Amino acid sequence: MVFKRLVRFAIGDRISFGDLLSVNGDTYKVRRLTGDPFTMLMTTEDIVQVDELLCPIDHTPFIIFVKPAHALAGPFDTIEIHPDAREMLDYEGELTVVVGRDAKNISENEALDYVLGYTAGNDLSARNFQLPEASGMQFGYSKSFDQFGPIGHTIVAASEIPDPQDLRLVTRVNGQVKQQTSTIDMIWSVRQIISHLSRGITLRKGTVIMTGTPAGVGFFNREFLKVGDVVEVEIEGVASVKMKSGILDIAVETTLHTIYYLIWREQYYPKKLCARSRRTEVATIRSSPLPVTITHHHLPNITSLPASSFTHQQLAQTHVLVY
Repeated sequence: MVFKRLVRFAIGDRISFGDLLSVNGDTYKVRRLTGDPFTMLMTTEDIVQVDELLCPIDHTPFIIFVKPAHALAGPFDTIEIHPDAREMLDYEGELTVVVGRDAKNISENEALDYVLGYTAGNDLSARNFQLPEASGMQFGYSKSFDQFGPIGHTIVAASEIPDPQDLRLVTRVNGQVKQQTSTIDMIWSVRQIISHLSRGITLRKGTVIMTGTPAGVGFFNREFLKVGDVVEVEIEGVASVKMKSGILDIAVETTLHTIYYLIWREQYYPKKLCARSRRTEVATIRSSPLPVTITHHHLPNITSLPASSFTHQQLAQTHVLVY
């Protein structure tokens, strides 16, 4: 990590990120950083004195990526990783929502009425193709390799999860806890995400929405997946999942009753960095989310399928539409 205490400041018209080195009264000694904390930050030798610090997060916009049809994979599939995508291969476990009927211009209050159920997905990402110099800030390619979107084999009925914002999870890599959090801290709720995505756009039944990932992914600690790594995600009261990485593939394992990979996004910063929030006027901005990924799956007769029997095999055999 290139910073210990991330701050944001302005000198003239130039706004920068920096690493707070010391505080002397009302003056802050800061090492200027280049780049963006959500793509890559680089340290510099430029140390400045500033009188005022800005909120470390200006705002939290929706960021939407589209995974193409060929990214779909199942929990038991062997996922062959192209050699060019192995250098900075990263995992992003995410709460995944399956839309049960066509939705357009729906409100937040009615959004969950359109949910068939919940599964989980791993938004695999080749970070070397996500860096600004390689992507031009178009991150979709880094997430669009074949089978870079494995999802669970079971969809848990929406009625079984009345509140998707009340789920605890723990993520371990080789047995070490990397993420331990609750969906109550999501910046954008499932209701908000569905409502936003349906503005002027028809979400077809069978649309699969990955809702973003929390802190703890390998990118921020420069700990990428390598041969023999085991990634486990445990969901309190729901299920657990294990993923192994290999030289040429990533083998995904899970239990029969599981939601495959359920993580979203949590804070990248300490909880009390600034007083601003969507919930109250005086609260804490917890984080800026990693991307929301949306892949569209057109599923014939989806409403006639019991959620408990709606499997990945049925998903894989249907046509996938990508906006």
